[in-house]
Amino acid sequence: REDASYLPSRPGEYVSPRDLAAQGSQPWQNGGGPSYDPFAGRRTGPDRGSRAVVLAAADPANAYGAALGWPEPPEGASHKPGRKAGSLVVLVDGELTLYMERGGKTVLAWPADPGADPADDPRLPVAAEALATAARAGSLGTVTVERVNGTPALTSPLGALLESAGFVATPRGLRLRA
Repeated sequence: REDASYLPSRPGEYVSPRDLAAQGSQPWQNGGGPSYDPFAGRRTGPDRGSRAVVLAAADPANAYGAALGWPEPPEGASHKPGRKAGSLVVLVDGELTLYMERGGKTVLAWPADPGADPADDPRLPVAAEALATAARAGSLGTVTVERVNGTPALTSPLGALLESAGFVATPRGLRLRA
């Protein structure tokens, strides 16, 4: 076909092979016509509109520890993440961002740039808010985070992000009640 009427009208719009077949053209039958990139206009990195998902670490939807290996623990962390009962992961746009051990006392965080200020990473506030939302919904009960990446939560740079998400400072750490 000489015209490109079967191509999407907006960048990033997806046209399935079934739609093309309904219009009388198969993607493999373009005969040298214009090609179509279904991923054109797709986001290339996280932003404030990122999507966070809180999952049980052992949930089959969590690929880490099953299909994907766990990343190395953050600097200063004394333990490794694992697919353990009661542990949680927070994925932001599919990337592991936070790991909370059973009971919520310890959180591991993987900023995009470990050397940069955590407040500059757009994924971490989104992950902290998702964790707080899950706790407020009653999924976690009362959570008191005592350590983040091996340092006390009250003095950790990530502690400020948890506080801005709704955690409250207590003598033991940062607490959020359902």
